[in-house]
Amino acid sequence: MKRLLWGSVLAALVMFVWGFLFWAVPWPNPAVDTMSADAEAAVAEAIRAQVPETGTYVVPNPQTTDTETFTARHEAGPVAMLFVQKDGFAPMRPGVFVAGFVHMLAVAVLLGLILRIAAPVAPTYGKRVLLVLLLGVTAALWSDFSEPIWWAHPWTYHLMTFVANVTTWGLAGLVLARFTPASDRTYA
Repeated sequence: MKRLLWGSVLAALVMFVWGFLFWAVPWPNPAVDTMSADAEAAVAEAIRAQVPETGTYVVPNPQTTDTETFTARHEAGPVAMLFVQKDGFAPMRPGVFVAGFVHMLAVAVLLGLILRIAAPVAPTYGKRVLLVLLLGVTAALWSDFSEPIWWAHPWTYHLMTFVANVTTWGLAGLVLARFTPASDRTYA
């Protein structure tokens, strides 16, 4: 179990660094569209004026009007889903990094436990890495592609998160597979 915990910490560290490199290093990122500073300020002001509180909003909202009006508004556009945080906050606050690392550590521990349970069917390093990668592809397909399918989100952002998630799980698999050798037959 000690190997699993050390492997999970190292895997979480690799996931954390990769996430930083993928999302925080300034490079042309097609995942997020831009607008002019004036347009951004106007949108922010409209949100401040019209959105009552922090929350998730859909426009048009099917719960605030009859089906015919909702359908007409939906067909006319725009259609949006807004995730609104009314109060500002520091963009790089330490608590987010701590919570992010804890989140990654929890995922790494769970993946390590799965590898221990799956040791009889994934006895080699390559099979263990492949198992984690397939789990990552499955999780990413489920979570990243459901939004553009069901909520009509533009695909570009979700394709980028898919790539980020699959590569992150793949890197975690490379680490965790080293810490769950085939000789570790202590499943429970």
